[in-house]
This record gives sequence, C-alpha cells and structure tokens, in this order.
Amino acid sequence: MNDQQVKNLLASLAIAAIGCLAYWAYDAQVRVDEYRDKVTSLSENIQAMSAKQLADQESNLKDLEENKLVDDRVKVLEATVSEQQARITELEAKLSRKKK
Repeated sequence: MNDQQVKNLLASLAIAAIGCLAYWAYDAQVRVDEYRDKVTSLSENIQAMSAKQLADQESNLKDLEENKLVDDRVKVLEATVSEQQARITELEAKLSRKKK
C-alpha cells in the first residue's frame, strides 16, 4: 500500500469512527429523553396520588368529626330519654299511690 492509500484508509476509518460516535451519542440522548419522560410521568403520577390521598384523608377526618358530633348528640338524646323514663316511672308511681 502506498502512502495515499494508507491516508485514505485512515481517513475512512476516522469518518466511520466519528459516525459511530455520533450515532452512539444520538442513541444515548434518545434514551436520556425517554427516561426523563418516564421520570416526569412517574413524578406526575406520584403527585396526583399524593393529592388524592390528602383529599381522602381530609374527607375521612371530616367524616370522623361528623361521626363524633353524631355520637355526642346520640349520648345527649340517650341521657334525655333516660331522664324522661325515670320521670315517667316517678309519675306512674305517684299516680298509682294516688289511686290507692
């Protein structure tokens, strides 16, 4: 091989190597973009799930507070009914004494 052929061969190899490097760089960038998109999508999903969980927790807390209020009202009503039953029993006893 003469000098010119060696130079041409080296130039061809250099061009091929640069082409391979350029392709690998492009392929790597495509993968980076794909991973970035996946990470963004996952982050959005996590944020959406977190927001839903927070909303559910707030709703559950509100339900618990409402249930406590209802329980308190029930206790007051039960106490009132007990008082009225005791009063009725008292009045029935008085009536039965008066009838005798």
